[in-house]
Amino acid sequence: GMHITFMPDGTIAEKFEWDIPAGRLFNESEIEEKVFESIQRSTHAWVKDAQKITVQLSGGVDSSSILCMLRHLNSGATIQAMHMNDSKHVASQEIEYATHIAQ
Repeated sequence: GMHITFMPDGTIAEKFEWDIPAGRLFNESEIEEKVFESIQRSTHAWVKDAQKITVQLSGGVDSSSILCMLRHLNSGATIQAMHMNDSKHVASQEIEYATHIAQ
């Protein structure tokens, strides 16, 4: 993936890393483990010192995965989930999914 670092002097440092050997096939359990570890590592880095965390739930897989990982990490932080609903757009009406994940 791409790592972008915003430096104190205002510059941006970019680094591209890909740690999957070309041509290697993974079985389903290896893929699940890699995805779990990636979400765990990035979520932990994001909230490691946080006391209060708010997650905006869309009802989709990405935000749901982050909320579930926060619960799994059990950092002691207060976790609040929210969903913004726009009644004018049917596509944004995922409130039932977001409510389910938040519980």
